[in-house]
Amino acid sequence: MTLRQTMGRQGITLAVIVALALWVIALIVPAVAAPVSDFGICLPSPNLWLISPEWGTAVNFVILGGATTLLWWLNKEYSFVPGSDTVLTGMFLLLASTNRWITGPLTASTVMVLANLICLAILFGCYRKPNASQELFVIATIMGIGSMFQYAFIFMIPVYIVGAIMMKCLGAKSLTGFLMGLVAPYWVAAGLGLIPLENFRLPHISPFVMGRDNDFSIFAGLVAVGLCGVLTILLALNNMVKLYAGNTRRRLNNNILNLLGLVTIACIITDYHNMTAYLATLYMIFAVQIANLFALHDIRRGWIWLLSLSAVYVAGFVVMTFNV
Repeated sequence: MTLRQTMGRQGITLAVIVALALWVIALIVPAVAAPVSDFGICLPSPNLWLISPEWGTAVNFVILGGATTLLWWLNKEYSFVPGSDTVLTGMFLLLASTNRWITGPLTASTVMVLANLICLAILFGCYRKPNASQELFVIATIMGIGSMFQYAFIFMIPVYIVGAIMMKCLGAKSLTGFLMGLVAPYWVAAGLGLIPLENFRLPHISPFVMGRDNDFSIFAGLVAVGLCGVLTILLALNNMVKLYAGNTRRRLNNNILNLLGLVTIACIITDYHNMTAYLATLYMIFAVQIANLFALHDIRRGWIWLLSLSAVYVAGFVVMTFNV
């Protein structure tokens, strides 16, 4: 059974309609208070920008739509999920839309997943490139600028260094370009006096055990995130067996995505009070694993499994929104 048979145009259309409905509800119903906050190193994080909650929610949706489109293009260009990509894009859009900590006012979550997708697109194009210093400079610059507004970007940096090694494009010049890209935004901002030195602050990381909350909607959100993390790891381990015997470049691309997923999950556990920043990226990796599962295995009546999983997460959205 192909991915197109599993979901098809009707399925992707339904996913878009449901996602739109969830965002409309999020626009009408006040946002759920999350047990987390955004933090930047020297600039205000997105949740502190002077923008109304209504416009923030709208901007969030536009960014997520852009990330979904970029994910579709990325798979079409590099085919890390073989076959049709309807499951990939449909599940990512739907799953990300079911978490009220994403579908509320603007946070760094959607910005970060879009930045990661841009960096992945650049990195995937560097396969066996003798000199990728310009590309790695751009990736590092994106991460550097992002870290100014949200320190979570710092923890993504090792992913792209290791990814460049896996892609066999990290030489002395490329590494120098990468390091220069990281330093450049801070050098310009501090050197030109655009950001006062007293604005710089070190990240304050709080593990999950330090952040407990008795609110049932928060508990439902944590269960949804935990389920997503566990299933992502299990599906990645299962898919790796099939991918190992397949196309080398596809396997490398998926290994980089798996690494990004592991780092994201580790960050969610160890950086609890900044959890929202990582969530959209986690859902993106989860969608990749789901899509690969249906592409690599012959699953009968796959649409039932997809519909059931979607229903569970939509139910979680209802609980988080109305605290039922």
